[in-house]
Amino acid sequence: MKADLIQRGWSLVKVHDLPKLCDLLAGYSESAADRLQQIVDELAESYTESRYPGFDLDEPDWEELRQQFVAAQGYVDDLRKVIPPSNI
Repeated sequence: MKADLIQRGWSLVKVHDLPKLCDLLAGYSESAADRLQQIVDELAESYTESRYPGFDLDEPDWEELRQQFVAAQGYVDDLRKVIPPSNI
């Protein structure tokens, strides 16, 4: 999301909160934010559950994780079409 935001003119700031980044992206492109909203919500919830004791009692849902990866990979693939590779 940060690469997409920067490509759209956002000035990089230290933000690690996925829902906040998605909200920032919505300010530039509702469709891009809508595309990521479900993944962002699921990953933010998963992060909270894994970070704090007592919420990590369930086994991972590997099919859901696979679907999240496929959706995120599609987003990254589309970004690669519009963001040129770095010369670094």
